[in-house]
Amino acid sequence: MMRKLFRHLNYYWRVVATGFGFALFGIGGLFIALVIFPVILFNVKSKDQRKCRTQKFISKSFRFFIGILRGLGVLSITTINIENLKSDNGVMVIANHPTLLDVVLLMSYLPRVDCVVKEALWHNPFLKKVVHSAGYISNSTPESLMDDCVDTLKKGNNLLIFPEGTRTEPGKPEVFRRGAANIALRAQVSMRLVYISCQPSALTKSHRWYQIPERKMHFTIRVGDCLATKPYITKNDELSISARRLTQYLQKCYRQGEVIHESVA
Repeated sequence: MMRKLFRHLNYYWRVVATGFGFALFGIGGLFIALVIFPVILFNVKSKDQRKCRTQKFISKSFRFFIGILRGLGVLSITTINIENLKSDNGVMVIANHPTLLDVVLLMSYLPRVDCVVKEALWHNPFLKKVVHSAGYISNSTPESLMDDCVDTLKKGNNLLIFPEGTRTEPGKPEVFRRGAANIALRAQVSMRLVYISCQPSALTKSHRWYQIPERKMHFTIRVGDCLATKPYITKNDELSISARRLTQYLQKCYRQGEVIHESVA
């Protein structure tokens, strides 16, 4: 009887705590945009230094936010080989996308990383200066998006991309688009494979924020091998064919949960 009561109390507490977390995220983001980033913009004149400081601050803010959710009992996290992310330079970091928190989770461990953001943020009166200061990439047009991603990788920056383009449909295998493979092949950079899982399933594309599971979410973030993409570039094949082969290989890796060691003809 007491266990059942405790489970009910814990469940409703996590509903309230989750709502509080989302409200805090929105209010905190607005505060940072209106107060913190104007200070960075005023004091740091160099574009590169401003980008570095902005990205580091965003990472620390996300780390703080995740720490609050953990402290409230909303979620727990296990990381495997997470230190490998901090040693990468000029690498495309790719990951599957099961939940709404994936971007926040990964960027909390990545003090320096570029990412693609929706065009709407570039027109948001509060956030446009933030994404501009951080040097993030707009998805306004496919042509400029591809060129900007290749350019930042060639400059030695890391780039975070979710090859699915959206959150995974629960119960369905990952379906990757070719964009990430195209960018990696054009830039001729390696891809760091990151695997994310959440048990029980929550915050998916079909879940509202308040539809939380009976027990708290447990995230596992496993940083896998760095995959060289140059072997997929052949003289006889067009880039589109190489990108298709690489995309198919990445799907196999994520569906099996590990890098598959196979030769590239």
